[in-house]
Amino acid sequence: MKTISSGIKTSSQRFTDVKERVVDLVRNKRTQLPTLPVVAQKILELAQDEDTSARDLEIFIAKDQAIANKVLKLANSSYYGMGRSVDTIDRAIMLIGFDEIVSLTIGMSVFPVLQPGSRRSLLNMQDLWVHSLGASYAARRVCSQIDNQIAFCKKSVFLVSLLHDIGKAIFSIYFPDEYAVVLEEADKNQVPLYQVEEELLGIDHGNMASMLMHLWNFPESFIQAVRHHHTPELSEDELHHNALLIQLANSLSHAAEIGKSGSPCVDDPLEIGEKLGFLPGYIEDCVEFLRSLRPEISAFFGTSE
Repeated sequence: MKTISSGIKTSSQRFTDVKERVVDLVRNKRTQLPTLPVVAQKILELAQDEDTSARDLEIFIAKDQAIANKVLKLANSSYYGMGRSVDTIDRAIMLIGFDEIVSLTIGMSVFPVLQPGSRRSLLNMQDLWVHSLGASYAARRVCSQIDNQIAFCKKSVFLVSLLHDIGKAIFSIYFPDEYAVVLEEADKNQVPLYQVEEELLGIDHGNMASMLMHLWNFPESFIQAVRHHHTPELSEDELHHNALLIQLANSLSHAAEIGKSGSPCVDDPLEIGEKLGFLPGYIEDCVEFLRSLRPEISAFFGTSE
């Protein structure tokens, strides 16, 4: 593993307690760390209930005009272009898919609360959102070729991929001075961002995201996959393939150059794909497929406004 100069780590006192301050930020109820929006929480609960039907989801979405408008706008976007207007929630769910509607609705609720507002942000949140959407579509494509060894595969992989980089948003907004140095060092040394985060801050964005998701009461299988999406070998045995899948989805979105995550270099999708049993040709096809979708995926950000 390539490491960065330890000079910055030892010369700056502001790095010595970042991890403690991160923990305090998450645990202290008096901080301004965003809570999971009520709409997102309810949809997450519905999604985890095996008895929930598309009709149940339709009824709930229809009660929130803002969310309903976003879903209809998405259904009528160029990506899902049907040649005729989609003007009802039930048709939108049929067109887009139950799980994707759940995931994108939660995403459209979560990402606005992670906007910097009056705070300074070092990362372009639109680019990060687009990158995460790219990872979601990559994960969905790959997941269709994987058997039941992925615990959340068919049901929630889109959502988990969508949330995998939210830790970067927290670092960028709440620790801008320290994270500016992290981003600079990663770029200067061409080192994966998570390695520099761990060396300088004592915690990487996967762990930061997992703490936030724990606060938001997400399932442990979701949390583990996000926490270890750069270090699958550290995940629990039964959840190892979950983390590998998110790692692959992340690297595929990078390889297809969809959005920007702030990291100058990432894991090799061919190597990760091999661990999941995929031949190089399939991984290369996935990259080309995602590149063909890049304009439509990039345009998705407008649906979350």
